[in-house]
Amino acid sequence: MKNLLIFSFIILIFIPSCSKNENTIDPYANMSDTAKSFLNEVLDVMEFYSFYRHDINWKDLRKMVFDSVSGAQTIDDTYIGVFYALKYLRDNYNDNHSHFITPNGSVLRVMSISCGGMATKPPSLTDIGYILVPSYVLTGNDEDTKFATGIQDQIRLQDNSDIIGWIVDLRGNGGGNMYPMLAGIGPLLGEGTSGYFVDPDNRIDSFGYSGGVSLYDNFPLCQVTDPYVPINQNIKIAILMDNGTASAGEEIVISFAGLENARSFGASTCGLTIGNSRFNLSNNSALILATSCSADRNLNKYSSFLNPDVAATRTNIFDLAIAWINSE
Repeated sequence: MKNLLIFSFIILIFIPSCSKNENTIDPYANMSDTAKSFLNEVLDVMEFYSFYRHDINWKDLRKMVFDSVSGAQTIDDTYIGVFYALKYLRDNYNDNHSHFITPNGSVLRVMSISCGGMATKPPSLTDIGYILVPSYVLTGNDEDTKFATGIQDQIRLQDNSDIIGWIVDLRGNGGGNMYPMLAGIGPLLGEGTSGYFVDPDNRIDSFGYSGGVSLYDNFPLCQVTDPYVPINQNIKIAILMDNGTASAGEEIVISFAGLENARSFGASTCGLTIGNSRFNLSNNSALILATSCSADRNLNKYSSFLNPDVAATRTNIFDLAIAWINSE
């Protein structure tokens, strides 16, 4: 979400003495300038933007990465170095979210966690609405709008004056683009800021919903043409989640956190709540880097999995959610 900055570097030129000094010897003389330049590009982005940037010994990390591909001639030869950099973030900081996308679309991901789950068919409901919010990975104006409109249509078609509550099912939602999801579920979420991204220097960016539009720091990212407004306001909303709820799916769970009329049911989520930013690189590859932790509307921060308010299994989750909605 943040633009990649362009840096100007001051080049210091040293004139070596006549005596041989090993510090002037390039330890990566066998590596091509193209390979060196690309690795430095990746590591510069990491050093400037990583959520863990203040804790990493960048000199040691650069040496480890360059040592791993010391004979690299092409950019493709450096990808193993990128792998080791991602592995370092995972092993030392539990960063399972950052990844790398090659120009041909292949994804280089280093994860130590396994996430899985799926929504199950709801029972017959009369005075409770059921909304399924699945994963969504595309990013394009028409596709985004169509997805968001489809979720709002679920609300529109079920809503009536007798509805006393809603069930929002995020089980198995493995993530993708959160903003069409946010625009779709917005009528139940309500107007205004629903959460934040917080970087290591405590700079805060907000996200939320207003009038059919999902917003990032008040910048519109997805808009529904004919936004719906539910008939009954401030009624109970049960959020269903499981280990398959990840990344953008977890952000939607966080969006409901702090609402007095919302409660979550199910199992702990996958644990990819660190917010990612995309950085497009010079060879048309992209580094998807963890740059911020997530926070709810009350600025409670999350950097791992989310626990439900009410633990539930696949067999009793609807019973517990319905009982809560029907309770006084």
